[in-house]
Amino acid sequence: MTDNWVVPYTEYIPVGAGVYAAQIIAVEKVEGQFGPQVKVTFSLTEPEHENHTLTGWCSEKYSPKSKLYKWAVAAGLEPKKQGIMPNKLINRVVRIVVEENRKSDEEVYDKITTLLPVKQPAVEGPPLQDEPPPMWDEQ
Repeated sequence: MTDNWVVPYTEYIPVGAGVYAAQIIAVEKVEGQFGPQVKVTFSLTEPEHENHTLTGWCSEKYSPKSKLYKWAVAAGLEPKKQGIMPNKLINRVVRIVVEENRKSDEEVYDKITTLLPVKQPAVEGPPLQDEPPPMWDEQ
């Protein structure tokens, strides 16, 4: 019997609009209001957002115009015409673009709008040189 069972109070605190580094920690197939969906759970990896997770959904469609396809490419998977195994997204690192939305009761929530690939490290080029000397005397 679970007479002493307590469900702790949790409060959702939105991270707010912005671009955040994140790791995909879970992918599952769920039945949504408009058919099969892929539910993707992201863990924010920046120290100030430690232990904060966000969830995003996309339809279970895979074509160049679909959200799942775009998310897979952003996560570094090669696009393949034979389809995708969504569990290959797990542990991939991405940047997520988050918008702040409001429900009808004015409750604020985060909505993932886009996934971006992680930034590539800057490539060091040769040092900048001074302007070349003039080719003739300017008199």
